[in-house]
Amino acid sequence: MFGYLSSYCNIREEKLLANLCPATDGACVYSARSFYGSVYGTVINYPDCGGEEGSRLAYNESKNSIENKKKLNWNIKIYPNPTSSRLTLKSTNETELLYLEVKDLSNRTLLKKVVKTSAFIYTLDLDLINGAYFISIGNDKNEKIIKKLLIAK
Repeated sequence: MFGYLSSYCNIREEKLLANLCPATDGACVYSARSFYGSVYGTVINYPDCGGEEGSRLAYNESKNSIENKKKLNWNIKIYPNPTSSRLTLKSTNETELLYLEVKDLSNRTLLKKVVKTSAFIYTLDLDLINGAYFISIGNDKNEKIIKKLLIAK
């Protein structure tokens, strides 16, 4: 379902879809809203959330992490995204150790791996089912980037 949302809908359609959820409680509703907030780095206080800061907000980013992103010279690009199984990571550094962690939307760790780039590139073979995931990529300088990853076979 989430792969469909991110691949074929625009932001406005996703927000409307999140508001159409039939119930105000439940894991599905909160997961969908949290996923939307995480992917787009937005704060949305839905009408059924009580209107108070910290009450079921679809938000997953602090002001400090936004400021840190602006100062970050290091970057990683992942492609193709969506992918069926093979993912290429392209770093701004020619050779470095990368600490990879792939998690599902329930925050379960599915893959944890330390890899080394060569000529700015590392190719990762994944054995995941269709869906949306988060890939956390860190380096030796304690810099960390989290990106969404879509698997579509």
